[in-house]
Amino acid sequence: MPVAPPTTEHILRLFSLTERVSVLANGEVIRVFPPELTELQRQVLGLLGVPASAYLAKP
Repeated sequence: MPVAPPTTEHILRLFSLTERVSVLANGEVIRVFPPELTELQRQVLGLLGVPASAYLAKP
């Protein structure tokens, strides 16, 4: 049974709660917690041709 391709809205929603957390002390970053991707998020990035390392890289 064919499945409809995901819309941009579905893809954006999949990543909407993913966040990077930076801990600051005296205005300096002392620790960064990168986003934790689910297996589904990793699969979608792979299908889009985006390596997970690019998504997890520091800005």
